[in-house]
Amino acid sequence: MEVNIIKRGQIITILLISIILSVSTHILPIFLQPPKWILLNIAGMFLVSYALGPVYGIIYAGVLNAVLSSIGMGSGIVIYALVTQMIEAGLIGVLRFKRIKGFLNVTLISFVLSVVIKPIGIFMYSIFNGEVSSIITNIINIYISYLKTEFIVGFITYLMSGVLAYVVYSAINKIILKRKGANIYEKI
Repeated sequence: MEVNIIKRGQIITILLISIILSVSTHILPIFLQPPKWILLNIAGMFLVSYALGPVYGIIYAGVLNAVLSSIGMGSGIVIYALVTQMIEAGLIGVLRFKRIKGFLNVTLISFVLSVVIKPIGIFMYSIFNGEVSSIITNIINIYISYLKTEFIVGFITYLMSGVLAYVVYSAINKIILKRKGANIYEKI
């Protein structure tokens, strides 16, 4: 019974902090300039997917992006971007390996995301905008340009956002689990 309370408390804490991080991406630039290497919406999605797994991550990315886009914190629901972010969230959860822990796993996830999300995004854009005949050409041309000019920035952005999420995740585990004296995520 106590483990269920701990688990529920931890899940709620992770979701609340993730929502705050994600919403902050849209609100903070109004008041100050956040660091360009950290995208808080990626950090929020990373936290949910890393801590709770791919299913929670996909649901979180889909619902949060749909809600934020619908209430004016975006440019409306852009279906290819929504699907791409859901895939991104799922990959974070899937790539969290039991044997590779901590910052090494965050670095691996960040590298894989910086390599695969761009072509997935281009593919989704082409599909949802009816540009199927030129899909391969689009992916090749845009991806080559991305690798030459933006790959390092993309990797560092994923890495710093992932490190922030991991630090928050570790802090939540230490605070909640030390206080309750249980470890509900031994299986992860």
